[in-house]
Amino acid sequence: MRVDQRKLDDYINLPGELVIARNALVHAYRQFESEPTAGVRHLKGAIDAVQRIASRIQDNAMAMRMVPVGTVFQRFPRVVRDIAKSQGKKIQVHIFGEDTEIDKQVAEALVDPLLHLVRNAADHGIEPPDQRRGAGKSETGLITLKAAREGNSIVIDAIDDGKGIDVERLKAKAVEQDVLSEERARALAPKDALQLVFAPGLSTARRVTDVSGRGVGMDVVRTNINQLGGTVLVDSEPGAGTQFRIQLPLTLAVTTVLLVRSQGQRYALPIEVVRETVKLEPRAIQRLKGHRAIALRGELVVVKPLAELLAERAAPDTRRAAPEPMELDATGRIPVVVVEAGGAPLGLAVGSLEGQQEIVLKPLPPYLAKLPGLGSATVMGDGTIVLVLDPSTLWPATMSKEANGARRT
Repeated sequence: MRVDQRKLDDYINLPGELVIARNALVHAYRQFESEPTAGVRHLKGAIDAVQRIASRIQDNAMAMRMVPVGTVFQRFPRVVRDIAKSQGKKIQVHIFGEDTEIDKQVAEALVDPLLHLVRNAADHGIEPPDQRRGAGKSETGLITLKAAREGNSIVIDAIDDGKGIDVERLKAKAVEQDVLSEERARALAPKDALQLVFAPGLSTARRVTDVSGRGVGMDVVRTNINQLGGTVLVDSEPGAGTQFRIQLPLTLAVTTVLLVRSQGQRYALPIEVVRETVKLEPRAIQRLKGHRAIALRGELVVVKPLAELLAERAAPDTRRAAPEPMELDATGRIPVVVVEAGGAPLGLAVGSLEGQQEIVLKPLPPYLAKLPGLGSATVMGDGTIVLVLDPSTLWPATMSKEANGARRT
């Protein structure tokens, strides 16, 4: 792994500064012990200096781990050429934003999911030249890969100008394979129905090839992206093409989260999935066809207590006698965190909001890693362990009766 010499020089100089700051902190503490009133200012200044240097060390270490996303993209043109040649197709690959930097660990984990999307596009998305001519398109299909940085995230788009995904066929396959009922399939809006492509084992390909199958393995793609702390969404227009959008954190080591408390337990939500937070009067939450929802920015958003969701995901076959009551904060209002869950908004009712914090992510032990809704964990400054939640698996919105019922209302 190649590292810029200037980044390495800065990193090597920082331990020396940290030693100086440590000595100043020890001196300030001794002064504080002898003269608490006079020494508190010096102690605070020494602590602030250590915090600044620690932040610089962290930033420099993260910077040295960054690599251009082009190192991932550069292998795909050859893959597409081989598929096009074997199937008699004409396909071009356009790449944009290859200089966008991403954590090396994220880049390595991104290869397989992105490779699957590119193979799908070339194998089943792009039509043969004669079909494209008949549809009034250029004989040469186009696959576009884009990367851009948005805040503390990187967004990657994989786009093809092929035949798109047939939503009605996707629904029919989902019903045929018992992924969802016929009634729920009819109620699904086209945008929500497209997310069915990520359902396990669901395929819309009319033929099976040794390259890929649109739908086969897409659940693995989403699982892999979710494990990286990211999300993947699909949009498609029949005859015009398909777009997959992947949003990932720049680094897996450190991230910013929103801390919340529910039923006395503290949890963390990745800031990337949080739309907004609101505090509502209890009367603002309405019951629509037996489901609790709010009108927010002209959109109906289902609201569920976080404790209820966690209990449902831990024991999905357990029937609840009554919905979990909403918690009230000190002002008598209900704190709600609106998150993106499977491409749809979801309101999480919690007991209190505790603000944003930068944390170091730690992997979950095997017995917890398999539980839906849990992403990772972190250790707080007081030594307590906080679970970092994954809303995309906490509440699969495209399969939810509550979401469909609320939207129809």
